[in-house]
Order: sequence, then C-alpha cells, then structure tokens
Amino acid sequence: MKTLRQRFDEKWVSEPNTGCHLWTAGADEKGYGYFRAGKMRRAHRTAWEIKNGPIPAGMCVCHKCDTPACVNEAHLFLGSKAANAADRDAKGRRAPPKGGLNGRAKIDEATVRGIRLALKSPGYTQQRIADLYGITKRSVESISQRATWSHI
Repeated sequence: MKTLRQRFDEKWVSEPNTGCHLWTAGADEKGYGYFRAGKMRRAHRTAWEIKNGPIPAGMCVCHKCDTPACVNEAHLFLGSKAANAADRDAKGRRAPPKGGLNGRAKIDEATVRGIRLALKSPGYTQQRIADLYGITKRSVESISQRATWSHI
C-alpha cells in the first residue's frame, strides 16, 4: 500500500524553469489543486502538512511563486489572512473592482437595473434587450442569471 507521500508525489510534475511542482490532478477554476487525504483538501495545503505538520488555526499557506498549481514546499510559506492579502496586493494580483468601478465596464448600475426590469416585461427577449443597450445577448443572459453584476 502506498504512503500518503507516494500518492501525493504521483500527482505533480517538476517545471524546470521555475522549480515549481505543478499539480496535474483535479483543480478548481483558479488553478489550485485538490487532493483527497481523508477529506478533499487543497493540494498546496497538503504539501505543507506533509513536510511541516499541521497548519496552525487561522493561517494560510501562501505561494512565493504565485503559481496556484505549485505544490513545491520550498515555494510555500505560512501567513495570516491579512499577510496573504497584503502579499497579493503588493504583487498586483487583486481582483478588478466590481461593476461601474471597473474601467472595462461597458454599462453602469442604472443600465443593469433597466435590463433586469426589461427582462420582466412581456415582449422583451434577451436579444431585443441586447440590441437596445448595445451589448451582446450573452451579456444580457449573464446579467439575468446574476453571473455578472450580482452585487446589484
């Protein structure tokens, strides 16, 4: 029977240019790997625990290399949530602002409210609304499903 370490080591490959150990098994939409060791956990947290033992309560396992798929223990460090957020911000990885504060937004909050109102009105299809507001039908659909502009 394989040890936890052996099972874990079968699921990553070495990247020769960066030294990262890139996770090749399941991952989430942001690229963070998952590994089952009793329960499903993020792979980089498991890597830390295999090498260093339990993660203290409230601590994050952060990446020096900023590569979510990396499970190289030498690229990982412990930090508080505040330290992790400060590291993210210092490296320019903060998510763009939501809604009209995002410089790439083509519409504003008032337009979103108008689109949502039009979606409830008879005779207004997503395509008709898209044409009225000069956006794509897919954008109207995303607004309708609250996949975008969910904060409104």
